[in-house]
Amino acid sequence: MIQNYLLIALRTLRRRRGYAFINIAGLAVGMACCVLILLFVRDELGYDRHLPDAERLVRLQTAWGGFSLPSTNLPMLRAVEDAYPDLLVAPLLNWGGRVGYEPADGTPVQFQEDDLFMAEPSFFELFGFEMIEGTADVLAEPYQVIMSASAAARYFGEAALANQEVIGQTVRLYNQIDATVAGIAADTPSQTHLNYEVIASWSTLQAATQWEDTPTTNNNGVYVYLRLPEGTAPADFDAQLATLIDERFPGDEWNGSKLTTQPVVDIHLHSTHNMELAANSDAAYVTLFLVIAGFILLVACVNFMNLATARSADRAREVGVRKAIGARRGQLMGQFLAESVVLTIVALVIAVAIVAAVLPTFEVFAGRPLDVSLLDFPVIGGILGIALVTGVLAGSYPAVFLARFRPAQVLRGSFRSSQRGAALRKGLVVFQFVVSAGLILATLVVYNQLRFLQSTSLGFDQERVVVVPAGTPGELSLTSFIDALESQPGVAHAAASSEPFPSELLDGTGTFFEVADPDAVDRWVPTRTISVGHGFFETVGVEMLHGRAFDRARPADSSGFVLNETAAQQLVELSEGRASTMADLIGMRIGSNGVGPLLGIVKDFNMSTLHEAIEPMVFSIDPSDYNHVVVRLDAGDPDAALASLRETWPQFFPDHLLEVTFADQGFAAQYAAEARLGRLFLAFSLLAVLVACLGLFGLASFTAEQRRKEIGVRKVLGARVPGLVALLSRETALLVAVGFALAVPLAWLGMSRWLDGFAYRTEIGVSTVALAGLVAVTVALATVSVQALRAATANPVDSLRSE
Repeated sequence: MIQNYLLIALRTLRRRRGYAFINIAGLAVGMACCVLILLFVRDELGYDRHLPDAERLVRLQTAWGGFSLPSTNLPMLRAVEDAYPDLLVAPLLNWGGRVGYEPADGTPVQFQEDDLFMAEPSFFELFGFEMIEGTADVLAEPYQVIMSASAAARYFGEAALANQEVIGQTVRLYNQIDATVAGIAADTPSQTHLNYEVIASWSTLQAATQWEDTPTTNNNGVYVYLRLPEGTAPADFDAQLATLIDERFPGDEWNGSKLTTQPVVDIHLHSTHNMELAANSDAAYVTLFLVIAGFILLVACVNFMNLATARSADRAREVGVRKAIGARRGQLMGQFLAESVVLTIVALVIAVAIVAAVLPTFEVFAGRPLDVSLLDFPVIGGILGIALVTGVLAGSYPAVFLARFRPAQVLRGSFRSSQRGAALRKGLVVFQFVVSAGLILATLVVYNQLRFLQSTSLGFDQERVVVVPAGTPGELSLTSFIDALESQPGVAHAAASSEPFPSELLDGTGTFFEVADPDAVDRWVPTRTISVGHGFFETVGVEMLHGRAFDRARPADSSGFVLNETAAQQLVELSEGRASTMADLIGMRIGSNGVGPLLGIVKDFNMSTLHEAIEPMVFSIDPSDYNHVVVRLDAGDPDAALASLRETWPQFFPDHLLEVTFADQGFAAQYAAEARLGRLFLAFSLLAVLVACLGLFGLASFTAEQRRKEIGVRKVLGARVPGLVALLSRETALLVAVGFALAVPLAWLGMSRWLDGFAYRTEIGVSTVALAGLVAVTVALATVSVQALRAATANPVDSLRSE
């Protein structure tokens, strides 16, 4: 019986090639979109789940006040290790810097390795990363490094790696520490937030610099991973950590800190900390794309149902004859479902070919390669599942609808398409354009917001400002370098800073008024602390509202402060009558990591991106905290100025590679996620519109065929082509308009919630809504008008000959 169903289905589809082509094309595009999105979602959900005992792996995170970090400090690490000696703990230091190799008979090779880590052997034991040569035990000894295979090939060449000539080579870390390559590790998989290139033994840093004996160990820069005991819930372990801190650090400055765990498998989609080891994604985007995939597939299925029910009159006599000779309703439903399945199988093959062809382009849109294979069993199962769902969903209603025709009515010739069926088709068209118009509007909103982020003033002059990292805090004296830079042609100003552009502004403290009574409790303003050099505000072009900036000719300024206007205004509000305006604050003694006079108040400006609101900031002089140089180039010839910078740098810092980042490019890079979202929205909205238009094209063709004689009569009576085109397109325009009207509030609500994630956002204006509507209506009418124009220009003699 099944064989007969399939045979009849193939014959039917062969007779209706145009109908089959439209349905297959719509289903193929819809399934291809669905498969691509599911591959992307599978990749997103798979981050770090391949690790051994992934569900028990956690990372320690620290929170205090309004701040949180995905790391902790060395004393807390040691406290955890002492309290839980049986736990497998893997500390990690992200100490990126210069790594070099000097072959005996060649040119030295040097790279700036941002993914340079200090780790212990437990790192490889915990995460199970594969070793190609050597063992992870080498990390127990100082001056030993393990390189990834790709890093080893960069330094020593593919031939040396293939011939196992890398082990035993010497590399220089930070141009100061010689270490031996003692192991080669496989490159990290793409689905992990840990991407190492060079891993040096933890003891190397201590042996070379005595790092653990310096105050920097108090900084929260140690990433700590551990495997929880079986059966231990993270919440229970968090409670134990809270007790541990209270016991180990009573009355200590860290007593206000909260140390908790974060599951490693949650980091990629659910972690929003500063100082992440890799750029994370967002679970909301995963959900959003799943919804889009479902809607596009529904639009494709709607096409099938619309065309099948629209052509019901053509199939009515067939159903009547079959029923008259004894066919049961279930058999007829099976026949029509078989046709749907055949269409779906053909569409599936085409969809897989489309996915294979466009996957590289899709990876560019997604911003990274996807760790997927179309031959994976889960992928094959997912694709077959999509095909099964699509075939049943698309064919079920037409099968039920066609199988219930009454043979007596059909064979008398009195069968007419029901008003109910026509209403259903109209409703399905409206649904298609709710989805299509909603995606078009969402795409325009994303692009408007991205343009807004890139064009909105940050409160300082980004143009021709470059940022140069200058080592770890307190490592270098920059005064001579800055003086030399400012004497170079093409350099307008230069100044030191503890923060780059853009900055995460991690340092937190409080600003308060000095009071005579040391026991008095004074209110204070939470602020971000930034150390800047003389000339910083002039270099970045920030306006001074009150008072003055730091003056190199006044040594006493080293104990003074400058506030931004947000901090100053909050201090006025908490002054309890000490100051009525911001100008009144100038000269007052305030406290913030010391006590000193308030020298000036600068206009608010963004050092971080427009995702975050401007926070209260306090600026001070602290050379030990400088680790960046901010340079403003002259407008004349920036290339010559950069060349001067490159020539000057090695004269002062021969041990450090020069890295130059333009401030505007740095900010633009922070909006990469929004740019990717915009590209994906654009691609999927175009595909959704394409699928919907395929259905409209088929319906318009069928409608024009049904009204062929009517059009012939109208032409004989004097109707003109524009009027006939308008007549045939009017209903479609109305349906699209209704779909757009329903799409606007839904898209508005969804995109407004997305925009709420930005401190500074554009508005969904009337012009954006109007443009989305214009695009949706124009595309739909253009699709329908092709068939309408064809019907309106046909010779009426051909359509009326039978009369």
